[in-house]
Amino acid sequence: MAQVPVHTGSLDAAALEHAGALVVVLDDTGRVLRMNATARAAQGWTEGDVLGRYAWEVYASEDDRAEAERSIRAALEAASGGMRESAFLTVEGDRQRVSWIDSVLRSPEGEPRFLVCVGIDVTEQRQREAQLRQLAETDALTGLLNRVSFDAALSDALDAGTGLGAGLLFCDLDGFKAINDTHGHAAGDALLAEVARRLRTLVRASDVVARLGGDEFVVLCLGAGRPEVKALATRVEAAVRRPFAVSGLLLRVGVSVGATVGTPGETPEEVLGTADKQMYAVKAARRARGESGVRHGSLSA
Repeated sequence: MAQVPVHTGSLDAAALEHAGALVVVLDDTGRVLRMNATARAAQGWTEGDVLGRYAWEVYASEDDRAEAERSIRAALEAASGGMRESAFLTVEGDRQRVSWIDSVLRSPEGEPRFLVCVGIDVTEQRQREAQLRQLAETDALTGLLNRVSFDAALSDALDAGTGLGAGLLFCDLDGFKAINDTHGHAAGDALLAEVARRLRTLVRASDVVARLGGDEFVVLCLGAGRPEVKALATRVEAAVRRPFAVSGLLLRVGVSVGATVGTPGETPEEVLGTADKQMYAVKAARRARGESGVRHGSLSA
């Protein structure tokens, strides 16, 4: 972007005021000289509220202020400005995302006089991108991580160079098919969502809970040892066996939990396979004992 020698009176006030983009003009210290109607509407303040104040004190929250000051000063020092994206604080305290093109306007002697910041609100675009990422990473029914995201988390935990290792629970519901067959898939889906909610309450913030598909769930406990994993498996069994109030019914399912601990250097396939085999062994032992996985009736019963 070419340098444009200007003097103060050369700024076209009408063009700035009526531009469809956000336009904010700063002096060579970063203080606000002018903001157009679009910028005022986006922020919710009058021009009188902001004139003469440093831009980072007006347009950035306290958390963002240091980075905003750094980027504005860098734009002023650049040969001709540039492009950046930043948070833009409204009068209500909400953050918007704005993509800016900065132009440095200089005096005939080449000294920076103004920084003209022309911005486009990209808040909705960024929100849509975040939603798409969430859809790609999570299970739509339960809100848990999906299989792809779980596989990535397990691979990270087992990385030979940087992984912490992890305990792994492979959880398969017992008696879930009877729920679907008797009460329909809507009741079954509601039950799965409630199982997911209970599992999330049992784990640490650093742990990962995912739905692999159907009625299979996994819990990845980063850095956990065997005693912690065994204790968590017991808590999971107790939590899932409590009755669920779903669709006017009091439903019960069982859960078979296979537990293992993976160490850095092992492959995800080995660790997941071990937990899967443990789960099937638990399920087979339960069936051999004749245990029933599900009881259901009305809430009034």
